Amino acid sequence: MHTIKRKVLRFSLEKQSYSDDEIIKEEPLVVTVNGTRAYFCMRFPGMDKELAAGVLYSDGVISSPEEIKSLTINETGVEIEITGHPLSEAKRVYSSTGGMSSSDLLKPAAVSSDFLITADDLFRMKDKFLSSQKFFELTGGTHCAGLFNSKGEMIAFAEDVGRHNALDKCAGSLLLEGRQKDAAIVMLSSRLSLEMIKKSYRAGALLVAGVSAPTSAAVEAAEFAGMTLIGFLRDGRFNLYTHPRRITGIRA
Repeated sequence: MHTIKRKVLRFSLEKQSYSDDEIIKEEPLVVTVNGTRAYFCMRFPGMDKELAAGVLYSDGVISSPEEIKSLTINETGVEIEITGHPLSEAKRVYSSTGGMSSSDLLKPAAVSSDFLITADDLFRMKDKFLSSQKFFELTGGTHCAGLFNSKGEMIAFAEDVGRHNALDKCAGSLLLEGRQKDAAIVMLSSRLSLEMIKKSYRAGALLVAGVSAPTSAAVEAAEFAGMTLIGFLRDGRFNLYTHPRRITGIRA
């Protein structure tokens, strides 16, 4: 079961009443790497192997499925055996511009070739993306992330109580399938923060779009990384913050 039922008091200025409510599950996950407890998070159960692999990929610990020797579920979480030391320092790319030293970006294992899409493509992708939110529609308690290829086809989707977890699940899904080179576009239901830009860049995406607002650090990081950043993608409109060249028909 992915949800629990709980009787709640529903209050409005007009009336009060008791009824059952669907509440999304949130449970702990421990990721053990080469026998060492490496990660702990609270997550929405499901796609645990993908989440564990995605975290290691996003953090630069691994870059290909060939580096995973074994991946198993245990009572507390996921055990992964990988080649090399599990917590080795990954190479990072730092901006040489002022104020960007905190926006270190891990090099993508692979970057998609540049591409062009239309505004209509974005709205179509957004509709497909939001219609996939099974548990959000039921509980209102999840974030979701989706990865699309350069043709605008959704190739990975995940929901989680944590927005970072949802994106890591998507990245891990493609990694375990050996398709991490296919990611070109990231779509998010959550706030567009610096951390989400970093994870998207690591996944190889050149365009990040979301239904919510970006932070200043996210805009700066996307600008530096050459990524197109789009926020407030909803109701036939959006705000385009960086690198508009990938959207055809835009007056740059």
